[in-house]
Amino acid sequence: MQNTLAIARQKAEEKRAEAEANREEKLSKVLEIGKVMKIFGRNPSKRSFFKP
Repeated sequence: MQNTLAIARQKAEEKRAEAEANREEKLSKVLEIGKVMKIFGRNPSKRSFFKP
């Protein structure tokens, strides 16, 4: 019983870590786009930050 519980907790922790990594990757992309927009003096369109 405890072994299955430990396996479930481990899987949940892996999913959390993967989700956090994805969020950090998206954030870095948004910041990079922001830097480029600032360099060129353009205002970003509403959807430019949400493109995959």
